[in-house]
Amino acid sequence: MGKSYTPKYRVEYRDNTMVVDMHVPTMHPGRISWPSNLGKPTNAKAEDLRRKMNQSFQPGDVNGHVSKSLDVVVHIYRLWVIEQKTGQWVAEANMPAFEVV
Repeated sequence: MGKSYTPKYRVEYRDNTMVVDMHVPTMHPGRISWPSNLGKPTNAKAEDLRRKMNQSFQPGDVNGHVSKSLDVVVHIYRLWVIEQKTGQWVAEANMPAFEVV
């Protein structure tokens, strides 16, 4: 079998999609690993990742099928980068009050 690998950082985000948990609609939490090609996380890099992920959900882009299946264009409004070992936030990105998509 292959070797297990735990990334140094994880990314958690909130977007505009809803999931129903116990009959109560709640915001969808998402998790991915921090892309290793981005190096050490900073707020600026986290914001760049948030924008790129949002772009990927546009119709015709790589994750456009997700938006189509949910019948809403997914838009990430908050993103945190967390160090796996300590659980400490190392970077974050928040959507501005007004954002053209």
